[in-house]
Amino acid sequence: MSPFTLPESSFSSDPLTFLCRADGLGLLMAPGESFEAFVNRTERLQKELLANLPAGIPEVSGSVRENAGKITSALYGFRADWLPAYYS
Repeated sequence: MSPFTLPESSFSSDPLTFLCRADGLGLLMAPGESFEAFVNRTERLQKELLANLPAGIPEVSGSVRENAGKITSALYGFRADWLPAYYS
């Protein structure tokens, strides 16, 4: 899996860059959520995803992940290929 990363410096230097990168990953601010709370939520999400990956289950292949990324991008305008995906 290639975990997503949001530029750390964006919070202090360019919030718009951070928001655009997050939007491209399908991560949006909730109504009424402050920018700082949104940044904290995306950081928690990344840590929790990495800490809770299942062991011993094969991940989908790179070609499946790439194809899924293209499909979600074409249909919804963001890429979800950063999320963990496993064969079931």
